[in-house]
Amino acid sequence: AVDQYFPPLCDVFNDISTCPEKFLLWFHRCPWDYRMKSGKTLWEELCDTYRQGAAQTVGLQKTWQSLDGIIDSRRHQEVADRLNIQVHDAATWCDQILAYFGRYAEKKD
Repeated sequence: AVDQYFPPLCDVFNDISTCPEKFLLWFHRCPWDYRMKSGKTLWEELCDTYRQGAAQTVGLQKTWQSLDGIIDSRRHQEVADRLNIQVHDAATWCDQILAYFGRYAEKKD
């Protein structure tokens, strides 16, 4: 897939040592114990990234709650209701995706 990119981008993506980590699994098949630049394994990094994403939704929810009384109450409640759903869905997605990959990685998150 990487060969369809124009050089020098092709060269960057084609080399596992220069491929940006956010694209690593798109262009390379790495073992779960592959060491990332952070020093963590690929599996640890994957788990941390999904957990951070779920935690960020909680942070957004807290930020929104701090605006109570500043935003009109109807709008504030409508957004708060949606953020409640988002927080729940993010936690569920995190659990489900890590369980899915965990089966292949033979890991427990």
